[in-house]
Amino acid sequence: DMSIVYHQFLPEFEPLPGERYSTVLVSVDMFQKSGVTLEKLHDTALKVTKQALPAELKQDKDIFYVATNYLKQFGSAAMLDMEFMEETAEKFNENFYIIPCLRDIIQIAAESSIEAEKLYELLRGWNAKLKEIEVLSDHIYLYDRKKKQIEIVNAQPTG
Repeated sequence: DMSIVYHQFLPEFEPLPGERYSTVLVSVDMFQKSGVTLEKLHDTALKVTKQALPAELKQDKDIFYVATNYLKQFGSAAMLDMEFMEETAEKFNENFYIIPCLRDIIQIAAESSIEAEKLYELLRGWNAKLKEIEVLSDHIYLYDRKKKQIEIVNAQPTG
């Protein structure tokens, strides 16, 4: 349902206007020419991201929390850090919803008063403001703390 994309930081280049740093999207062609396995690329990316851009959980509004990092970029990578997901579930002491966004992920305790249908409405509203390439998913997710996994929420969006 959701693809993982990899970026390589380019510290020697000046960032584009409005960006904090320069990166290049790792294309299929670049990946294939590198001779690295997908598993090695993924494992390395997780390790480097966790070291260079560790996820932080910040309360945004009432029941909304944002998983981000100090650069406020690629915060959605926190979904791949299962240790961070487990720590968040411990903090909430329950399962939690995940709304993937371009720069961050929004996390909401599952026992909050907001229903999944309302979260789908929020996601559709955010996605409508993005370019198609910036949309990460049309789904919201649930982190199940007992199973220690992320699942798609099957609520049907209204409208």
